[in-house]
Amino acid sequence: MFSKGHGFTMNTYGCLLRALDIDGRVDEVEHIWHTFVVTKQESVPRVMYARMITMYDRRALPDKAIKMFKELELSGTRPDPATIIRIGKIYEKLGFTNKTAELLEKHKPTKRFISFKFRTKSHKFMGVPGHDRRRLTSSEKQKKRKLRERLATIIDFS
Repeated sequence: MFSKGHGFTMNTYGCLLRALDIDGRVDEVEHIWHTFVVTKQESVPRVMYARMITMYDRRALPDKAIKMFKELELSGTRPDPATIIRIGKIYEKLGFTNKTAELLEKHKPTKRFISFKFRTKSHKFMGVPGHDRRRLTSSEKQKKRKLRERLATIIDFS
C-alpha cells in the first residue's frame, strides 16, 4: 500500500505504530516516528505524541517518555489531560514530586475533560444519546436526580 503512494495519513501511521508497539518492536516504532511522522509532516497531532508516550510508559522507558513530552511542549501543541496525568505519574515513580506539582500547575485539566469523565462513568443516568432509551421508573428517576445533585456538588466550575 505504501509503495503505491496510498495511505500516507496520520491515521495510517498511528495504526502502524500501534501494531508495532503491540508486537514489541520499539526500535521500529522509533524509526518510523523519526523518519516519517516527524520529518515528513508539518504538524504532528497530540494523539500521536500521546501514543508514543503511552508506549514508552508501558515499556518502562520513563526517560524517553519525558523526552517525548518535552518535544510535545516544544512543538507548541497543548497536551491532553490523560497525557498530563501519565507524565505526572512517571515523575512520581522517579521521585520528582516537585516536577509533578509544576506540571499540574502549568497544564491544568479543563472543565470539558472533567465533565466528560463523569458523563462516561454514569451514561445510563445522564441520558447520553444512543444508550438506554426506555422509560425510567420512579426509583430510577430518583437515582438520576440524586446523581445529578452529587455531581453538582463535586464539580465546581467556578
